[in-house]
Amino acid sequence: MKQQDVKQYIIVPPASRLGEFSQCRHRFADWLARRYPRFTFEVAMMAPIQEEDHFIAIPIMNFVSPDGDSFMCKEPDRWLVNEIAATCAEFEPGTLAQFAA
Repeated sequence: MKQQDVKQYIIVPPASRLGEFSQCRHRFADWLARRYPRFTFEVAMMAPIQEEDHFIAIPIMNFVSPDGDSFMCKEPDRWLVNEIAATCAEFEPGTLAQFAA
């Protein structure tokens, strides 16, 4: 098994904001990908894992390549995971300002 860096994250919005993000989840994922171009993001529309009212970034730690090789990713630094989660709070679902160049 080969090992490499995490390339994808699942973002879980706070329970109180699920409705807001259900309508703009693709735009939100694209916005995050432009902020962190090394990564891709998927926005999960589910109840948060924790009871706290903040975003959660979950790194995808393993995957199978198109060639069938299995990869186990190195655990990302905790500061990076926390930074991604904190950045999520900057997104404003009701505005298109994030599209400005």
